[in-house]
Amino acid sequence: MRVALLTTAAVARSQNKLSQKYGAQDFADRTYSGAYRYATRIGTFACMPFAWAATRITGNQWWSNANLPALEVPPLLASARRVAERAKLELNDTDFAKFQHDFRVYLEKGAYTDQAKLHFMATTFNSGWIDKFWETMYCYGRECPIEKASWIGYDGTNPVNLNKFMGKDKLLVRGACMFRLVMDYKRELEAGTLDENMVFGFRSKKVSLPIDAEKCRKIFGTYRKPGVDCDTFVDHPDSTHAVVMHRGSTYILNLMKDGRVKTTTELYADLHSIYDDKADGEECDVNVLSSQKRADWATDREETIKVSDKNAAHMEMIKSAMFGVCFDKDATWRTNAEAAAHGFSTTVGRNFDLPFQVCCKPDGTIYVICAHGPFDATNMAPLTEYTFAREQELIDNFEKPDSSFAKPLVYNHKAQDSEGVTRLSIQVPGGLKSKIEKLKTTPLNKGLQIEEFVFNDFGKELLKAGGHPDSVIQMIFQLAYSLMESKDEIVVAGVNTYEALSARHFRRWRTFQGHPRSEASEAFVTAMHESKAGKETPAQDALAEALCAGVEALSLDSRKTLEGFSEDRHMFALYCLAKMRGEVPDFLETCIEELMKYPISSSQVKQNHGGGGAFRPSEKENGYGLLYRIHEEGEIKVSISSFVSEKGKTAKGFANYLEEALMLVKPVLKGLKAKKTRH
Repeated sequence: MRVALLTTAAVARSQNKLSQKYGAQDFADRTYSGAYRYATRIGTFACMPFAWAATRITGNQWWSNANLPALEVPPLLASARRVAERAKLELNDTDFAKFQHDFRVYLEKGAYTDQAKLHFMATTFNSGWIDKFWETMYCYGRECPIEKASWIGYDGTNPVNLNKFMGKDKLLVRGACMFRLVMDYKRELEAGTLDENMVFGFRSKKVSLPIDAEKCRKIFGTYRKPGVDCDTFVDHPDSTHAVVMHRGSTYILNLMKDGRVKTTTELYADLHSIYDDKADGEECDVNVLSSQKRADWATDREETIKVSDKNAAHMEMIKSAMFGVCFDKDATWRTNAEAAAHGFSTTVGRNFDLPFQVCCKPDGTIYVICAHGPFDATNMAPLTEYTFAREQELIDNFEKPDSSFAKPLVYNHKAQDSEGVTRLSIQVPGGLKSKIEKLKTTPLNKGLQIEEFVFNDFGKELLKAGGHPDSVIQMIFQLAYSLMESKDEIVVAGVNTYEALSARHFRRWRTFQGHPRSEASEAFVTAMHESKAGKETPAQDALAEALCAGVEALSLDSRKTLEGFSEDRHMFALYCLAKMRGEVPDFLETCIEELMKYPISSSQVKQNHGGGGAFRPSEKENGYGLLYRIHEEGEIKVSISSFVSEKGKTAKGFANYLEEALMLVKPVLKGLKAKKTRH
């Protein structure tokens, strides 16, 4: 065992110099620690793969073009053919034949001779590495599925006891503790002193891969700068201030004082001064412009910066902030979908493109909102778990200032001159004022509906009988959609689904994948319809076999995605390369347009995260966003989002069909479980 452990550590540490280039220098020691824990449980030989894993995590073999297998033309053509078949409804036979011919010529004439880079980009998008290629793809591909199916909200609430505080103190005390915990987490992450339970699995019963420390660092002070043609990412790793939005005004709150992190008492005083500030905030409504299309926001942002040096300085402070916080009272988004559509605030859009935003409500509840992309909510999980573990103790020990304390002044000058609070004053160009007023009444997602669905009849334990719970629930989603769409004798047996998920065996926590409907899933849905209608009564064994076949097809599709052989990855990589080269062929535009047609967009969040949150539908007319949590013991929660439809479709209506689908599948799963128990 010692030999195995030493081998693992030696391989990991030998790559440390290379890993520093990619910001993963702390993986070696953590992988060694993980190897030790596994070795003590399952023996010496099972520990050997960690030597390979450590090399892959910390080394540069996977990054080297020389070591990358080329992505040959035939797989790309196969992907193009599958996408073309899905697009055939929009093309006549002549256009369809031309589409396939042009694609083949385009690939075979060597338009993309750098096959290694193409393969890298296709697999990188699948595995979520944060590097220049990934970021470039994200910046260029602003109108592709990853942007269309974005988070509306993510509930990272923690039930804490605030009973000893009254009124606005609930909000201010919790906000002060939240600021302090964010800074403590950032410092421990940078110093490599995070508790091991936070690094491996985040208090989960299952041990997962070490956290990607570099990726988690990027959620602090990374700004997605808008561009007319392409966005860019700007990092401010040493940032120590946050943007606070309240009553239409924007403030800069410094979290450091005299070279140290402020105490919760000092932060409370700062937030108190913001909460009671009487500014009307008219000059700072430039934030609303960030809810526009990227090119328009980029143009208006540059125009605003050019107005004055003060504008430029204040916009720079926003750009370099760690994150944003919203204290707007009206952000009661659980019951107000329009507030959710604005990103929790009734007067803002994307909150200046900061990596993540926190919404603090007057009752002390805290929500987190984060868009999909390099800085999505998955990266927030370690921070969320960190606060879950420490927040109550910090609240219990909070010392409120005595009655003689004087609230810090709210300065109105250059923010960098103050260690307290600065109200920003940004002069909006005259031509933009009318646009801002219009955007205030036009939410990012006008007509959004959110329905909380809770199913208490069974949970993960029974779902496991049919295979991987995530794959089983995806099949149930397809059945629910089919039940809703099928009319009279016409059965809609299949639907394309888009899934964003994290799993322990993914190289970097998260992947985004589209699941085209399969013959197996269509067969399962059709069989369930026949069983329900009573025309034919398939044996339970036949229904179980159909379910398992559909689940296996879905799992196979996931494995293909991981290996870089799924059509959405191929088409998206080609599309982004074409964008970088400045010319996108018509057939690639057709591919991307077709790939965006996913009636069901879904994502799973962790069990211990509360209710709320939503996943934006990728289709406005016929689409549904499903943010789900599967609990071990008899509970499934799904936040269903949809847009107001002329056809009368609603999120509540889908919830009814989802409940019906779950009840139809229940006896099939019970039969599978009983069969496994007998064997």
